[in-house]
Amino acid sequence: MNDLDKIPDGELEREWYVVAFRSKRKAGSDSAALYDADRLAHEEAIQNGGLIMYWYGVPEESGDNLATCIWQSRAHAIAANSGPHHIKAMRLAASSFEYYTFEKFILRKWKGVTDLELTPYTEGPVGW
Repeated sequence: MNDLDKIPDGELEREWYVVAFRSKRKAGSDSAALYDADRLAHEEAIQNGGLIMYWYGVPEESGDNLATCIWQSRAHAIAANSGPHHIKAMRLAASSFEYYTFEKFILRKWKGVTDLELTPYTEGPVGW
């Protein structure tokens, strides 16, 4: 059983799939190549559809950073990750960061509620 099976009919207004990318750049890594790969991967995601928002933060003095993608669905995110520009960007990330992690979440909007709910993703389909 996934989370959607637990939701009473008509209570969920909308949900999205969120991926948070936490990283720390290696000193001396090629910023131009990394930003170019990131830009191309972003354009590829837009062309493939389903990307609601992409946000890339300003790194802390320590080099730690957070980037976030909000997707229409988990299926859209998976499809985007298989594109050639995303694959190139992921390979470049492996050599450009001291560390990087992916955190996956579900962002939900309930009917009649103005706040959003963010919960860790565990399994199953997400989105519309």
